[in-house]
Amino acid sequence: INTLNVYELFIIILLILLGFITLLFSNDFLSMYMGIELQSLGLYILATLKQNSIYATEAGLKYFILGALSSCLLILGISIIYSFTGVLIFNELNLLLYNSEQFYYIVLIGFILVLISLFFKIGSAPFHIWLPDVYEGVATLITAFFAIIPKIVIFNLILKIIFIIKNYVEIELNSILVISSILSIAIGSIGAIYQITLKRLLSYSAIGHAGFLLLCNSIMNIEGFISFIFYIIIYVSITLNIFAIILQIQQKTTGTSIKFINNLNIIYKNNIMLGSSFVIVMFALAGIPPL
Repeated sequence: INTLNVYELFIIILLILLGFITLLFSNDFLSMYMGIELQSLGLYILATLKQNSIYATEAGLKYFILGALSSCLLILGISIIYSFTGVLIFNELNLLLYNSEQFYYIVLIGFILVLISLFFKIGSAPFHIWLPDVYEGVATLITAFFAIIPKIVIFNLILKIIFIIKNYVEIELNSILVISSILSIAIGSIGAIYQITLKRLLSYSAIGHAGFLLLCNSIMNIEGFISFIFYIIIYVSITLNIFAIILQIQQKTTGTSIKFINNLNIIYKNNIMLGSSFVIVMFALAGIPPL
């Protein structure tokens, strides 16, 4: 981060937050697309902040290429929906689909493309390929930003899409969400076993938890949505705690941040209170009783 002036970093983060606010208050596909592009451009820059690092450059390039591909799928899906309905506003589209059975399959394809693009943004399987590399390659502070803020906003968009089409294609939508969530949980759980670096382990944890969040939404009733809100509040709190502890503790010998899982004994040696807190937070992330 030292290669960039502090005020420039703040400006980029503020632009990303502006994109997120646009997304949260968007009520049509065009403002949604503009918000996604605004926040994506800032995130691409944040991913390559460590200009002298090969890993950061590779992570940023991979994220940029796959992000551009997901944006293409999003705009293609929006184009298909608009071509066959003539409507872009969410409320009007909901009313139109609720009262019409016309253009069933072609509109469904458009919504599937939009959902695929959003699944990429949250890192759910099978669109998770970029996540471990980006988590490991970027600076730890930026990894924390990637892990917390975008998830809340993109899941809000997924909820909006679900509310538009849940009465129109409930069975098909449920199948898509369940398949993606089960794949995410399986890949997140199995992939994490073979990791030796801490941030890659957390990336696979994020993939698994994205699967659980999608599983809450796949029920498509009020109990599922309440479970989703409760889950994401707890998950964001735990992730915030984990990254706060990782950023706080540094190796006394080199001054570099903790990278490998076997470096975690440094936490307990340096600060017993933080070490104990880290254990409790990791137990909470795993869902071990009574946490």
